[in-house]
Amino acid sequence: MMKLHLYHLYVMFKYGKELFVADALSRAHHFTSDPPLTNDLLEVMTVQVLSSHHIDELRAAVQKDVTCQQLSDMIRNGWPATSKELTYSLRPFFSVRDKLAIYDDLLLHGERFILPPVLQKFYVGQLHQGRPGIAATKRKAKETM
Repeated sequence: MMKLHLYHLYVMFKYGKELFVADALSRAHHFTSDPPLTNDLLEVMTVQVLSSHHIDELRAAVQKDVTCQQLSDMIRNGWPATSKELTYSLRPFFSVRDKLAIYDDLLLHGERFILPPVLQKFYVGQLHQGRPGIAATKRKAKETM
């Protein structure tokens, strides 16, 4: 008979400026009160900000964009010692090279998508819906892309 372990997790939204302690769950390898789960079925939930259509559209744009392809190559193959060895289009990424990643053929800076120029105007327009103002739109853009 398989033993079923149930854990209840409650999530509360807090602004970044209110987070004083690092998230303990991101560093917890297992719960200390119970033995680690073995041979149990776990359900993993992922949250996507973009619909699958927009993800596919973003992936296609990344594959077509020359700068994105050069950036992908740098992430996969390694960076040169100095930014002077890079093309001008890749130099802005040199200072954040340790935060760049590729996931499912998408470019990420931390948890944010890197958008090719062909899609930037569309997504800034999406963020500006409801007319929150320039400062609020820029803040939203920095948080998400």
